[in-house]
Amino acid sequence: MKVIVSDMGGVLYSFDPGFDPDKHQEEFDRAMQKLGKEGAPIKEQLGGEWEAVRGELLKIYAVKRGVENMLVNLKSYKLVIVSTSLIKTSHLILEKIGLGKRAWKIFDISDFGSKQDPNAWRKIFEHLPSVDVIVEDGEKNLVAAQRAAKELGFTPKVFKDVPVLKS
Repeated sequence: MKVIVSDMGGVLYSFDPGFDPDKHQEEFDRAMQKLGKEGAPIKEQLGGEWEAVRGELLKIYAVKRGVENMLVNLKSYKLVIVSTSLIKTSHLILEKIGLGKRAWKIFDISDFGSKQDPNAWRKIFEHLPSVDVIVEDGEKNLVAAQRAAKELGFTPKVFKDVPVLKS
């Protein structure tokens, strides 16, 4: 089965009902401020994100088309999530948007580095049998992921949002 590697924030959900990436970040920052984790190290903030999502301080808004298209794709692709969230937070968000228990693997990229660093992506991709599709809405992140995949001999199709893929 082919593998689709997908980001979550901006692609499958947002903290902003208008799906604006800047407002998504503002909502995250506002939650960190309320939790006293503003400016804290990344792992502490990601722990705060877990609390905020679980306690609904951060509301989850599904990118309806992205989720619908992903459900179609999962008939012929295995889903690998790469996000900057604790794995348990990614599981919770996937549950809230209708993709619970649908991910084959989930990675918190902060365990490997930054999404803008091809080395971080490479460390994740080394755990996968293939990388056939990458969905990442951040341009620099997408370039880094594609470069890492190519360095490992994969030739993925890349997208900024979730398309319906041909199997």
